[in-house]
This record gives sequence, C-alpha cells and structure tokens, in this order.
Amino acid sequence: MDGERSVWRRLAHRWRQANAVPVPHVTTPGRAAVPYPTLSHPERRTFAQCEQSLLREVVDAAAWSRRLEARGDLSFPVPWLVQPERVRAAMSDDTRGHAPTATQMHAVVDWLVHVGALRALPSTHRDELVRSGIAHRQALVASGWSRTVPSDPPGFAERVEQSYREQDRDAWVVVPEGMLRVYPQLADADDDWRAAAGRAQPPTLPPA
Repeated sequence: MDGERSVWRRLAHRWRQANAVPVPHVTTPGRAAVPYPTLSHPERRTFAQCEQSLLREVVDAAAWSRRLEARGDLSFPVPWLVQPERVRAAMSDDTRGHAPTATQMHAVVDWLVHVGALRALPSTHRDELVRSGIAHRQALVASGWSRTVPSDPPGFAERVEQSYREQDRDAWVVVPEGMLRVYPQLADADDDWRAAAGRAQPPTLPPA
C-alpha cells in the first residue's frame, strides 16, 4: 500500500512540474505596461533579446552608479546609468560574436527614451566617464591586470581599449519613476527599486 502511495505521489509531482505555469522574472521581456513599437516578427525576437539584456542592467543601475561614484574622479553626481554598448559587448561574449547590432540595441533605447524611462546623459558627462574609465583601467594595469594575452593578434589591445571607451560613452540615465511606469514589476527587483517605488523594505528575520 505504501508503495502504491509513493508511486502516486511521484506521478502527481511530475504532473505538477509538467503543468506548472512559469513565474515571470522582473527581466522577462514583453511585460511592459506601455505599448511596444510596431515591429515585424524577426524584429520582435531581436527586440526582446535586447530588452531582456538591457533590463538586467536597469535592475543593477543604482549599484553601477555607486561603483562609478566610488572612483572619486567625476565632477557630477552620478545618476542611475545603463550603458547599452556594454550590454551588447556582454551579449557578444555570451553568443561568440553573434550579438544584436548597435542599431538593434538602440531600437530599445530609443523606445525607452520616447516613453520617459531613459534620458540622454550630457555629452560633457559622457566625456568624463570616458576619461574616468581610462584612468581606472590604467590603475588596474599598474596593479598587474592585463586586458590581453600573449597569443592575441597585433593591434588587439588597441581595439579592446577603443571598445571600452565606446561603452563608457554610450551612457544613458535611468529615470526611476519613468522606468517603473513602463515596468511596474521592477518594484520587486531589489532594495534600490523598492525604495524608488516607495515600498517598505521587507523585514529582516532574526536568525533561527
């Protein structure tokens, strides 16, 4: 009898697994509360890939701002930032060079600017970010870090450095209230977004 109950439990567990409704993550694409741009079917697929990767950076925008601020060499208060070209470079690494194009990534950026979730960072501040990035990498190199390996082809280090500079220049300000209008689910992302949404922090449970 116990064996039969065990079999039924296993079958019931497998049925629940097979029929469970996936719980969407805050970075799951296609969940915006505002209309998306009109796109063809192939464009929608690439748009969703870019949207999801960019949203991961949006979630971490406050933390990234604090890291940049901690360098101590920027003359302006660093707002929450995302750098789409840095996102695209990471996508390229993950897909072995088959990332969306800069134009495809900026289709998402342009849409988020249009709906008030992102805004441009002043060019003078972008210039400062580039200079700060150069100084940061130089300090890392001085401490023993290397951006290349001996087997890299000639000129590779220069191309890598140019890529870093392009990533630093492609910086956009996250407008928290605007981004929350587009993606209300971000209010559940972390403490920074809960605070931006005016939600109380979850209580810290005492150790068991």
